[in-house]
Amino acid sequence: MAMSDYMRRIREKVGHDLLLLPSAAMAVFDEEGRVLVGLHADHNIWILPGGLIEPGESPADAATRETWEETGLIVEPLAVIGVYGGPDLFVDYANGDRAAYIGIVFRGRIAGGEPRPDGAEILELQYFS
Repeated sequence: MAMSDYMRRIREKVGHDLLLLPSAAMAVFDEEGRVLVGLHADHNIWILPGGLIEPGESPADAATRETWEETGLIVEPLAVIGVYGGPDLFVDYANGDRAAYIGIVFRGRIAGGEPRPDGAEILELQYFS
């Protein structure tokens, strides 16, 4: 997905400098206890569906929105699994932007939709043990 207007305005002011960014993700499990992950287009790694929390948006709403955008699934957040940060969540982007994410991960339940990767950020969806 393209950079939001909010992030574009921030980047215009700070350039490529490191930003601490709030994010939210959704862990959705199937009947066998496997978690749904997507193959990230830019980094070629498997990730939970999720992304930035926009101004005025709750973390749960952000995780729900991002999951819908990336997977086509309507998901109900049930509980917070954890809050994560640190060196493992530092990202250097190809354009030179640097980010350090603080991620809130929710357990979610599928309430509707059909699984399909968005083709822009997520190339493939799979459940893993």
